Amino acid sequence: GSVVSPLLANMYLHPFDQFTVDEGMTMVRYADDWVAVARTIEACKKILAKTSAYLGQALHMAINPPSPPLHFQEQGVEFLGTWIRGDWIAMAPAKLAKKRAFLEELVRGDAPLEEKLRILRDKVGHWRRYYRNLLSPAPAEEMDFLLIETLKQLVANADKAEHKALTPLPLFRDHDQAELLRIQKAILSAPRIQAPPAGTPVTAKTAVKRIRRSTKRALGLQGEIVIDRPGVVLGKTQKKITLRFKGEKIHEAPIRSVRQILIMSRGVSVSSDLIRLAAQRSIAIDYIDHNGRPYARLTTPGFSRQETGRCQLAAYTNGRGARLIRKLVLGKVNNQFALIKYFNKYRKDREAFSQAFATAATRLESIIKTMKSEPISEFNAEQARSAAWESQAAISYWQVIRQMNIGFEGRERKGAQDKVNVMLNYGYGILYGRLWWGITLAGLHPTISYLHQGRRDDPALVYDLIEEFRAPVVDRTVFALCSRKAPINVSDQGILDQDSRLRLSEAVLKRLHTVVDFRGQEKTLMGIIVHQARAVARFLRQEAGDYVPFSARW
Repeated sequence: GSVVSPLLANMYLHPFDQFTVDEGMTMVRYADDWVAVARTIEACKKILAKTSAYLGQALHMAINPPSPPLHFQEQGVEFLGTWIRGDWIAMAPAKLAKKRAFLEELVRGDAPLEEKLRILRDKVGHWRRYYRNLLSPAPAEEMDFLLIETLKQLVANADKAEHKALTPLPLFRDHDQAELLRIQKAILSAPRIQAPPAGTPVTAKTAVKRIRRSTKRALGLQGEIVIDRPGVVLGKTQKKITLRFKGEKIHEAPIRSVRQILIMSRGVSVSSDLIRLAAQRSIAIDYIDHNGRPYARLTTPGFSRQETGRCQLAAYTNGRGARLIRKLVLGKVNNQFALIKYFNKYRKDREAFSQAFATAATRLESIIKTMKSEPISEFNAEQARSAAWESQAAISYWQVIRQMNIGFEGRERKGAQDKVNVMLNYGYGILYGRLWWGITLAGLHPTISYLHQGRRDDPALVYDLIEEFRAPVVDRTVFALCSRKAPINVSDQGILDQDSRLRLSEAVLKRLHTVVDFRGQEKTLMGIIVHQARAVARFLRQEAGDYVPFSARW
């Protein structure tokens, strides 16, 4: 359109802007695109009715809203080529689809590599100018994954003599020189996508999706630092976090990539400079003992949002606390059911397991149906009812696990000495730290809980929110390791040896950074933990509709 179109729109719609101000509406408008926000769905309906009436009567215009016209914040809204969900901003799906189509067409084209790269740099330049300062880190990272995979395909189809045209790399985000060299090396060394075995057709889109997911998981794992032996000293240089042992540097990681530091051993030193840096950049530093119990966490002195804390307390009496209890337990039972369905896929020929699964499936389906249909009680009664359902489901769940032939006889928490329970307890300890981090980012007060009642100053809300994630993160990891007969050693006192702790922690962290489909997006399980913590905060503040628990796919 004409460059004067926004100016003409502003001139004609200025009375409309004044009307929204006079009515006390909160609105953002660019030309004829606008979004209004309010705290409740009823207020949004009133805004839609008033603006429709005003535009029709005063300006002879009609609203052409999306379908549906009203959205909860957690559902997201499309505006000016972006998709906005709370503080998360990504490209609008239609815009992203066009960019994917452009890249696919570019790969299929017959032009020389140098010409394709010229076209790509010009196009990426336009994308950067519009989106670079708008998108959240994860969607911006996703754009780079898409571009890197495109570059790999372009290079794979070109002669080596043409590879010199690859620099400068047309990427979406800014990278330092070392990172650019690493990416360029990965592009030049990437093998062609292997043909799938006969009878297992895989589309190019699926193959790229798998590569993108594995790359995203690898990058997520780069953000984890795990210390498993005494004598290690953690410090920082100008741009990197360093690990030294007996004066020699044994590892370093770029500061900007680190998100979590997990200390699993005694005798580990952390410099005050690194602690200050971690506080400034919200890097979590968690300590767990040899049993996997978290005993300390270094965090910035700060407090949850005052409004959030008040809403957490109000939830005890306004019905939201009772509703959250029901949803959290429902999420846990659903995910336990999903996990045994997953294992049943590969054990249908084992009679004992199949029988135990069939019995448990009938029971779990009944519990889930009852939980969905029964009205929610007042807080204390709901706490007792949901705990009873949780206990009944756990009995069926663990009876199935007993038939997996992994040496599991029953669930034990404190004082466990068998390998499976020791591994579960240790894995849950790692997961506790991740939930605590998510709760901190969401601005929730960790001691105000609903399902569990901890001792004074216990972060009992962590125990509430972890329930959805026990089965898909830790249980699945532990049972898979045991089924593969991974070398895990436990002492007579029920303590994992150093190699076993490291092997288990690496497996749990790998699972946390696994990318899965989540409500139309691709997210790591760690990202889903943060998302769910924020969803709880929005639900308690009454900024969103019902809380939707995380449901793992099987």
